[in-house]
Amino acid sequence: ALLTAAERLIFPKRVTPEDLKAAREKPISRLTAAELSSDLSVFGAAGSPTRVERIYSVESKRAAVMIPAEDPDAAAAELVRRLSEKGLFGRWQGEADQTRKEVIRHREIHDPEKAVWVVAESYGGNLRPVTFELLGKGLELASQLRSELVAVLIGNSVPAPGRILGSSGADRVLLLDHPALREYSSEGYSQALVAAIEKERPFVILVPATADGRDFAPRVAARLGLGLTGDCVGLELNSEGRLVQLKPAFGGNIVAPIVSRTDPQMATMRPGILKAPASVEGREAPVEKFTPDLKPVSTRLVR
Repeated sequence: ALLTAAERLIFPKRVTPEDLKAAREKPISRLTAAELSSDLSVFGAAGSPTRVERIYSVESKRAAVMIPAEDPDAAAAELVRRLSEKGLFGRWQGEADQTRKEVIRHREIHDPEKAVWVVAESYGGNLRPVTFELLGKGLELASQLRSELVAVLIGNSVPAPGRILGSSGADRVLLLDHPALREYSSEGYSQALVAAIEKERPFVILVPATADGRDFAPRVAARLGLGLTGDCVGLELNSEGRLVQLKPAFGGNIVAPIVSRTDPQMATMRPGILKAPASVEGREAPVEKFTPDLKPVSTRLVR
């Protein structure tokens, strides 16, 4: 088994002078690029599945609220109050985008081969708010591409997914159903999404940059040889119709536009950044069930 450990998980070993001396005397093995691969084009910028365009600075939109800390209990209560007003402990209270109601009602699909996928995330039978945020951005992209917006639901745990996701813009719901997907596992989710992508080959795939999304999305990209931009704060299309993924850098004051060289184009989006579309009552998306052929999952997540 291969494990990664968080920093400060254990006390670091104290290095003695004898250890330092022994380390200096140990040989260092060197490998050249030619020894790793005969194809040198896979290394460096030329071998990267993504490219970075000209970076630019952005104005901070932080609230910059200072809470006096003389009384810790009062400060904690004030912080909880402010966060609760924003919906941090429930449904995000940001204003829904009413302008997209008409877009949802009057969408036309002319290029189904440029489908935009949004991987929905659920917990306890309910869709998490970030799902609707991504549907809003996915709707914008799909409308510009004149393609379909597909909500991908992994595991059959959400009641009436066609109604809930369809009212928020999804043209179709792709339900990946398998007994191994009843509970989250990075292996199971990765295998299922890889199988679905290989079957349908979408144009864009958007995944929430949550604990789960950050876990399985890189595995999917690696298995398919795709570029992946993580923790994006914005998405747009360039003049060539390629997805420009906006990623913060240098503490968030700089934005780096990143473009994938591979298809499908894949990105994870930071929660709480985008506006969810206002739902259109009565709109329902067809639900298509896909049962992937999964290998036995050898790990189990204990929440």
